[in-house]
Amino acid sequence: MRFSLDKKQESLALGNLKGKIFVYDLTSTNPAELTHTVLSHPKCTATIRQTAFSRDGKVLIGVCDDGTIWRWDVNTPNPNQVPS
Repeated sequence: MRFSLDKKQESLALGNLKGKIFVYDLTSTNPAELTHTVLSHPKCTATIRQTAFSRDGKVLIGVCDDGTIWRWDVNTPNPNQVPS
């Protein structure tokens, strides 16, 4: 399996045997505080062998053993939006 880093080397994406992609936020200076997000879909159940970020880091692609390709778009928060 292969992992990928975004261009700024702030995020690391790695797939697993069950069709999930783990995206780690590498911006923390303390390794104990690393956070991650799990990306999954009910129909994605095959091993994810490769992940890749787009050049601008806004799209993440995962390629599975069953020949499927999965795309996730990064959801960037609106700076003018007030959290609820």
